[in-house]
Amino acid sequence: MDIEANFFHAQLDKKLRKLSRAIEKGRSRKTCHRYWSEFVRCRDKGQCVVCESSYRIQGHHIFRKSLVSRARFDTGNGATLCFQCHKKAHEGFNGRPNLDLPMDQEGGEKIDYSIVVMAALLRTAKNNGLLGDKYYYLSDNTLGVLKKMQSFALHQPLPGCRLEQAWLVWSDTADSVRSALLMANGIVELSVEEKYSMYEQRLQEALFMDPLQAPPPNLYAFF
Repeated sequence: MDIEANFFHAQLDKKLRKLSRAIEKGRSRKTCHRYWSEFVRCRDKGQCVVCESSYRIQGHHIFRKSLVSRARFDTGNGATLCFQCHKKAHEGFNGRPNLDLPMDQEGGEKIDYSIVVMAALLRTAKNNGLLGDKYYYLSDNTLGVLKKMQSFALHQPLPGCRLEQAWLVWSDTADSVRSALLMANGIVELSVEEKYSMYEQRLQEALFMDPLQAPPPNLYAFF
């Protein structure tokens, strides 16, 4: 790495250690959030991951704190957004969700837009040479919650780092819905191995496509 890259990684690691120590020592939620936001914005090099603007950038929680509370300070749950893109992420309902209602019935989760943000974050991470669990960490608990929300098979192995796995789960049609659609069309459900291959292909496509133009997952891609 050149001098500039070495300096960037040194600063990034310093901010990550600062955040980790604050969490370990039980510092206030406000303090930990500030360190988390500083790390996220540094990691994304001060640019919105969606539109690449540097205007009024902010650290954004992809999964709302009130919905996945333990992911509050997961570095993989953070993306840098400009003021306009951040505003779009919080349009409409932005209160505490009623967990007894179907997912996103209140319009607070913005599932479609969060998928766009995650795809953009994946692309940014790859372009910056940072994609991996060190700088984009999501806990087992967070991944488990996402799988439960999406009725995703807990035993299904997934390719990629934790952020990539989270994107696959979050952008996937619920297993129960997929199975019903396949059966209705006389198609046999995919095996575990076939699903793994499908997820590998989807990850490769996600890393190179414009996230704003990303098509919905194709249930029949492997038939």
